[in-house]
Amino acid sequence: MEHQVYFEIDIFNNSSLDNEQTGQAIELAKWLCNELPSELDADYLDGDWGCTIFLSEPYASTVSVYCGFVEKNSYSVAIKSKRSFFECLLRKTKNCDNTTELKEVFDKLLNENINVNSIEWDYDG
Repeated sequence: MEHQVYFEIDIFNNSSLDNEQTGQAIELAKWLCNELPSELDADYLDGDWGCTIFLSEPYASTVSVYCGFVEKNSYSVAIKSKRSFFECLLRKTKNCDNTTELKEVFDKLLNENINVNSIEWDYDG
């Protein structure tokens, strides 16, 4: 299961990052980690294409979160269910409860922020 949201935000004013995909993704990751509820203990790791957001349990072992820069003031966050090694070995289906809960957390964060516009969710069940 995967939820992906696309949105626009114009609070990142660092002009030296305007055309740098990784730099814009890092700015977004820092902002998300700061804005997410403190009990999620959010942190990030940057990559060539964007950033991975790390969260505390129960999400750490069941959900992967990625964020990145799309273009201009457009960004994206992907929330994906993941299975443990044993679930794969036993061919168990993914437990999607944590993914859905986390989608609701991100949806609330984005909808309650006055700097965020044009929120569009995609779902791949």
